[in-house]
Amino acid sequence: WDNTTPLVLVRNPEGRLDVERFLIRSGRQEFSAQGILMSDGSIEAKVQLQQVQLLPHLRLIASERMPLAGQVSLQLGLRGTVAQPRVDGTLAVTALRWQQYDVGDLYGEFRTVGQVLQLAVRWQGERGIFVQGQGTVGLEAPHALALHLRAAEVDLRLLQALSSVVTQSAGRLHADVHLTGTPQQPSLKGTVAIQEGAVQLAATRLRYTGIQAQVVFTGTRADLTQLHVKSGDGVLNMTGWATSAGLTLTHLECTLHAQHFALLHTPELEAILSAVVTVRGSLDDLHAVGTITLPRVRAQVGGKLMGGPEAVHLGQL
Repeated sequence: WDNTTPLVLVRNPEGRLDVERFLIRSGRQEFSAQGILMSDGSIEAKVQLQQVQLLPHLRLIASERMPLAGQVSLQLGLRGTVAQPRVDGTLAVTALRWQQYDVGDLYGEFRTVGQVLQLAVRWQGERGIFVQGQGTVGLEAPHALALHLRAAEVDLRLLQALSSVVTQSAGRLHADVHLTGTPQQPSLKGTVAIQEGAVQLAATRLRYTGIQAQVVFTGTRADLTQLHVKSGDGVLNMTGWATSAGLTLTHLECTLHAQHFALLHTPELEAILSAVVTVRGSLDDLHAVGTITLPRVRAQVGGKLMGGPEAVHLGQL
């Protein structure tokens, strides 16, 4: 980083500090500031970042293998006093990449009004807005929350970009959720749903299709009203609900029905599952009741004392 023009800071005998010109650049990256700091702590300033590369700076505080890249632009206005500044600004994180995948752009607007932070954010790509949210966060304890998050027609192909566990993904995500309460005692109300979903996991090498799911939040309770998944010639369905107190899960109850559901299929292992199981309780005292059947299990076993690898079927054991 270099200053292409002289940096000018002036302090007068009364203690007023003027930042008349502060500009440094590194290639297309730019940081600039102008402002006034009075002796009584009053402040009025503007700060700008332009096209600052995200990856090199993240690597200063995170792993050298940090897979996130992009560029940041920020415009920030400061007024009020050093002890109680009023902030107004915009943020843009563009050309975002996770590993080798383009994952869109992130934009935000924020300002403080008294002891409340007002904000609006949106995450978007070539096909439009993925997620958008707006609301307020209290800056003083207990940090009251009033946030609204919406996602319409989010393309779930993003999953394969964000996680190495997923090799293929498809489907659409819809969400409309209100978050209130505090960070220690949050309350969620709204719905999250997946339609026409599909996913292939690296561990099982199977493609799970026809995924339909819906979760309804009503304060401190979440109801899984539907989870439907196809795999091979079989199907899995699950419903249930859970309650919480603060950030702690207090009770869980769910019922799973699976019929000839292809659980995994690799060169070494294959398993087909049929089951009717109910799980209920808390994380410290969880009980499961039901029946699990494996109509077909195959294991490729190697390293025996005699002979080579052999396919072993359940009926042979």
